[in-house]
Amino acid sequence: MRSAHTCIVLIVAVAAGAAAQAPRKVRPQEKQQVVRLKASPAPEPRAALTYLLLPPVLDQSPGNAAQLYYLANEVAPREKAGKWSEKIEQWMETPPEKLPLKEVAKALGEYSTALRQLELAARREYCHWDLPVRSERMGLVLPELGRYRRLARVLAVKVRLSTAKGDFEQAIHDLQTGFAMSRHVGEGPTLIQPLVGTAISAIMVDRVEELMQAPGAPNLYWALTWLPRPLVDLRGPMQWEAAMVYLMLPPLRRLRDLKTAELTPAQWRAGTDDLVQSLHVLTHRYGKPESSAQTKLALTALAVHAYPRAKQYLRSLGRTDEQIAAMPVQQVVAVYHLETFDRLRDESFKWFHVPYWQARAGLQRAADALDRAKARGEGLPFTAFLPALGRAYFLTAKLDRHVAALRCIEAVRMYAAGHDGKPPARLSDITAVPVPIDPVTGKPFAYKAVGDTVTLEGRAPAPDRPKDDLRYELTLTK
Repeated sequence: MRSAHTCIVLIVAVAAGAAAQAPRKVRPQEKQQVVRLKASPAPEPRAALTYLLLPPVLDQSPGNAAQLYYLANEVAPREKAGKWSEKIEQWMETPPEKLPLKEVAKALGEYSTALRQLELAARREYCHWDLPVRSERMGLVLPELGRYRRLARVLAVKVRLSTAKGDFEQAIHDLQTGFAMSRHVGEGPTLIQPLVGTAISAIMVDRVEELMQAPGAPNLYWALTWLPRPLVDLRGPMQWEAAMVYLMLPPLRRLRDLKTAELTPAQWRAGTDDLVQSLHVLTHRYGKPESSAQTKLALTALAVHAYPRAKQYLRSLGRTDEQIAAMPVQQVVAVYHLETFDRLRDESFKWFHVPYWQARAGLQRAADALDRAKARGEGLPFTAFLPALGRAYFLTAKLDRHVAALRCIEAVRMYAAGHDGKPPARLSDITAVPVPIDPVTGKPFAYKAVGDTVTLEGRAPAPDRPKDDLRYELTLTK
């Protein structure tokens, strides 16, 4: 969590002419990851929606799921957490057919009460965390998201156990719990919640991969198709993130509303004093304490540094030099910084209502513009609260790409079931069901068939991140 102290340090640095764009981190050498699958041809189920990966309406009950998730957290084992945590991680990497079934069942028994609460929560009609974001702002206390992610891994081991036993009905039932949990966790007012929800969904999608490879596994094309798109939605939390600076600093909203008003210098000084006090409270509560005098001095330095550019900005809006000279310095600077902040914020956030493959270039331009503005001290201290958001959007699109790729693989299995076990030469040969495109690129997946093996590939949007590539190699078995 970024503290207000960080913002004050940035203000002073800019005022002194010391602000500079931070160098980009150099990532270590990455390699493309290849997922190799072996699965038999499988036709469409007799009733297409026999299998679903979210709880169907008939299985849901009225009420809010949040309290049951809290209960799951409370009753999960703690005294043996270290022991079981190590085992769970080990079993997540063990091939399902090699799991020590009795030992796994014993461990899951320790978590049975917590898993039951997750099962009940996932089948409630809605989840509302009812977090007091407006009153607590940066002091908001979130649910223990890390523990929910750990519980998701326990649930994943339960899915793997059922898969190893060939109990597909139970495996799919638990997958429904996991996918519903991921969406519920993601329905919060902060960016971290959908990111944790995305991580939980990714754990469950990996279990779907394993289920598809089990002998006699059903075709899950329609089950995957019926998952929502996006699977975890950033748009709700992004509305809160876009408003967060104004929630943290209530006087800032009043200054924005008054920036065109004809106020006296004394009135503008009073508004600035309110802002200083709010920044001081943030500094004291979330960072290294600073005195109000230090905060006011930093803002004064910022105003002196920005005043020439602020005047030029007002001229670009059609104000005359006489009109600008008649305005209090605080108003000139406030108009400049607040409008710069609003513009830079909106340039990022507007793209979250556009599919990722269309939004990616715009998000990158917005991130570059934000970096340049911060380096020049524009919009400070408020732009210091604006993160680059493109990576967050990519992670949710990457999850949707994973689901889309598995839909393609299930479409191949479906085709092979009707063509003597042979895969299609091209994806376009599949006509029984729609073949999805790559949600990251907006283009068809690259596909190649050689004998009984097919490859499916989606390229990373950034060439220096090969780990973001997606490549499946599917070998069809008899």
